[in-house]
Amino acid sequence: MAPENPNSKKAPPKGLGGFFKQLTDSIDDVVNEVKSDIKAMTPPSDTEDGKKAAQLAAKHNATMGIVFGSKAGVGEEIIDSDVPPLPPEPDANRPEAPSKPQPLGLPPGNLWEALTHPQFSTRMRTDACYHALTMADIEGYRRAVAAESAAPFTMGIVGIVLQAPLEEELEEGGSVVAEDMLLLTLLKALDEPRVYGAIGAGPRQVWPSMDALDEALTNLLNSNPKLIALGPIGIDEPFAPYKLEAQKEQLAVQLDIAADFGLPVILTHRQSLQHMADVLAQAEQLPQLIWLDVIANEEEAALIAKYTMFTALRPEITTPDFPQSHFYRNVPPEKRLLASGSALVAPHGFSGHFNQPKFLKNTIESATRMLFAPERDLTFSTNANLAKLFQTKG
Repeated sequence: MAPENPNSKKAPPKGLGGFFKQLTDSIDDVVNEVKSDIKAMTPPSDTEDGKKAAQLAAKHNATMGIVFGSKAGVGEEIIDSDVPPLPPEPDANRPEAPSKPQPLGLPPGNLWEALTHPQFSTRMRTDACYHALTMADIEGYRRAVAAESAAPFTMGIVGIVLQAPLEEELEEGGSVVAEDMLLLTLLKALDEPRVYGAIGAGPRQVWPSMDALDEALTNLLNSNPKLIALGPIGIDEPFAPYKLEAQKEQLAVQLDIAADFGLPVILTHRQSLQHMADVLAQAEQLPQLIWLDVIANEEEAALIAKYTMFTALRPEITTPDFPQSHFYRNVPPEKRLLASGSALVAPHGFSGHFNQPKFLKNTIESATRMLFAPERDLTFSTNANLAKLFQTKG
């Protein structure tokens, strides 16, 4: 008997049984076709793969809320580089655990992690120093940051000069900073999660006692973890030449304190470059240094390079045909920071305006043209540089 050809078709059964067999096959074909159509029309989120994608997207959206929410900057940490974990749901019946004291310098929080994370960093804009001169400057900056409701969100460091006490106040033994309203306003502003602080005794506020300055700074830094830098500090000989030696001693003392705490120092000077260079050369230990002033000449550029200082890109560079562009092009990309600079100096085209966080946009746009760098890349690099600077102790 010849083997059956596998490709041959059997004849359909005859009679009533054949009729029902054909009917059943037709129904199966229709059902299978309907199933196929339903599967094709089913949204991806209803499929197994789609559900996983939807869960991933939900975690991402929740993480963005954590990073850029009203409480951003405290409590959560980015652990997975792709999808940060969600925080645990709060238990209303669980007693509240006592808060742990925060370490000196950089407080823990996912904002700083986000600055080095390509997925989040370009949704933020850092300000390495907003030099506030009045209480209104500080409060205006805080309110502007708090009012931001869409990216890019500002994360800024407000720097102030401490008021020097009188000798009589020191003799009375009271708190030398209790009446410093500028300082008290700054400490209150630090309640805003994206505002940090820098303090220091500037050259126009020479303290009568370096021991008192040491004690005051030590107490402030120990009790306020969001004070993360010293400055702006430096030397201003033309302002008070008879106090030049006291200015130099005061700068040296603060450099030493900053090095002990592992905090950066924001430097500034007025026609006193050589005196500043002398103090830096004589220091036993130096912290990380940030050059806040506009680079004016070859001597300043050389000093910056000698100590590998971080350099601020500030509103003055928005001036058309900015004459010092070549100095900034020579600054290594990993040493560039974005900064507001003085509260009194707004970008070109905004003469008469007080400086505001929103003007950082003008500065970085000018910087992209000056440095021939895409805005996205420059935003990411200046953000990451700031985070790395404050994650480096000493």
